[in-house]
Amino acid sequence: MSLYGPINSVEIEIRLLSLLPGKGDAPIICHLETLSLSSSPEYLALSCLPGPGSPSDSRDITVNDSQFRACQDVFAALHRLRHHSQPRKVWIHAICTNQQDHDEKAQQVLLMGQIYQQALRVFVWLGESTALSIEWTQVCELFARPWWRNVWAIQAAVLAKSPVFMCGPDTATWDSIKKVKAKPRESSTEIFGTNFGSSDPVFETFYAIKRLRDKTSANQSGVSIYELMYGFRHLTCENQRDKIYAFLGMGSDTAGQGIVPNYDDSIPTTQMTNLPSWVPNWTTSTPHDPLPLLDWSSANPRYSAAGTLMKAQLRQHPSPSTLVLGGIRFDQITTLSPPWHPSTSTCIISRAPTLAEWEPLALTPHESCPYNGARGEALWRTYIADFTGPGSAPPHHSAYLECWYDRVGWTPTTLDRKDVIPKWTKHIAQLTKQSQPTRNPLRLAKTSLHLTAHGEAEYGAYLQRVQAACAHRRLLVTRRGWMGLAPWNAEVRDVVAVLYGGKTPFVLRPEKVPGEYGFVGECFVQGIMGGEALGWEFATAAARDFRIV
Repeated sequence: MSLYGPINSVEIEIRLLSLLPGKGDAPIICHLETLSLSSSPEYLALSCLPGPGSPSDSRDITVNDSQFRACQDVFAALHRLRHHSQPRKVWIHAICTNQQDHDEKAQQVLLMGQIYQQALRVFVWLGESTALSIEWTQVCELFARPWWRNVWAIQAAVLAKSPVFMCGPDTATWDSIKKVKAKPRESSTEIFGTNFGSSDPVFETFYAIKRLRDKTSANQSGVSIYELMYGFRHLTCENQRDKIYAFLGMGSDTAGQGIVPNYDDSIPTTQMTNLPSWVPNWTTSTPHDPLPLLDWSSANPRYSAAGTLMKAQLRQHPSPSTLVLGGIRFDQITTLSPPWHPSTSTCIISRAPTLAEWEPLALTPHESCPYNGARGEALWRTYIADFTGPGSAPPHHSAYLECWYDRVGWTPTTLDRKDVIPKWTKHIAQLTKQSQPTRNPLRLAKTSLHLTAHGEAEYGAYLQRVQAACAHRRLLVTRRGWMGLAPWNAEVRDVVAVLYGGKTPFVLRPEKVPGEYGFVGECFVQGIMGGEALGWEFATAAARDFRIV
């Protein structure tokens, strides 16, 4: 007799585990029951790594009067979660979902976001206690545990009302962990609203979860599934398909993507090394992956390189590995700077040596310069990948970028706020006067007062924008003198294309076969991020179909 009866996922039915009371080492006994989430049941949810599933690493529990082999972590978590005198209703994916039924598993995965959101409380099992983890101030050991590196952790921690972390008999709420992490460390210094201290990589997932929880609690526009997949592709999972499926219950734009989970083992697995250049590989990441230029979650995109009305023009091709898109061959890259590969994601308080090499390349005069000779302004806007429209940086903010460039050596050798802020304030005031000598004195005074009074936060924001835009990219200059930011692996003679329907331009690499291109990545080109390329006098002549292989 099967342990699992039929379940109607269309009616948002799930199974709950009724965990019977027990004390000490008494056997774990429980029953499964089916009900609908629409009935607003009261239950707890448990997030726990499934474990390797080997017989040597599993324990017996009783489910519906039948023996069930649970992995060690699931067994230990249920043992700790069990109440001594009353039953508890618990949802846990490893038991409540029939792992052998691929169709049911695919349907239940789509409900997991709602399951975590409706749970009275979500418990997270981190493992048994150690000498370090009993004292919650020693959080490094806790954050180094495997749960934080698993792709399924994100959904549970972000969507739960207030997750409770279990480490053996000890528990800690999300708020208590935040308070511990909020305590200043000896190695950290906060200036300009940015932490310039050392950043331990074990906390990377924690900070990412915190940002997502803050975003969802603020009732913002939501989080795009692309942002989630890209930001957490370094996390692990047993089935590589879960690098996508684990976020289907979270993405604000999931419904429109047409992604349907499928765990059918008969589906052939494509060799990741043979993927076409235009197919993203969500299963892996490298230390040199840049942050996306686009904010996928924003209802108002930062850029519209192909305009706001032009739709993507997708052509059919006999080969499924060839993507044919209409667009404009805008220009060709003739000059590239060295790439900037910072060793940390922490902002730099003033320019890095590598970035100093970019300026002479960008400022080299070009005949018929598209910026009418104002290449300096184009460069500082390139450093921040400046937004288009109302989000564009005001001209007087050039002082921030000039201050960041630090031509006079104002940056102290040690990051002591008492030393940094007075020197920064003095230098930003000087730059304001130098950059606007002919302006009305009253206006100049107001601008200088604004930059010094509000400048700390604004300067910090620009530091973060430089880091996000330039890290793991290189400066590009095209044949006609346009400048921008290219992926770090771009090459001279690569093409800058504006593909219809695209929000940014793209770097494509001509292949040996005429008309075929390899996809290198998105790029920023100052001056054409708002659809200006469509108005180029040769746009019609440069229009073509790109066969991307």
